[in-house]
Amino acid sequence: MASLLLHTAEEYARDTWEAQRMRLWVIKQRPELTAYYQRRGYQLIGTTLPFPEDSRYGIPKVAGLCLLAMEKALTLPA
Repeated sequence: MASLLLHTAEEYARDTWEAQRMRLWVIKQRPELTAYYQRRGYQLIGTTLPFPEDSRYGIPKVAGLCLLAMEKALTLPA
């Protein structure tokens, strides 16, 4: 189900907004998230950010969390 939602979001961004790539952020300390998105064509781009300190994003139970940026080119359908 998550794959279908991601694919639909990618199609919408490409077809409606004419986006050429999609960027998302994953928690560095969760390698399974990075692997999940890599299997779906996303690549690490080398950009990192500290985890937001705003409680709207949750309160980390682990110190030192950071986010990794991943991108995927959105190609036109064949």
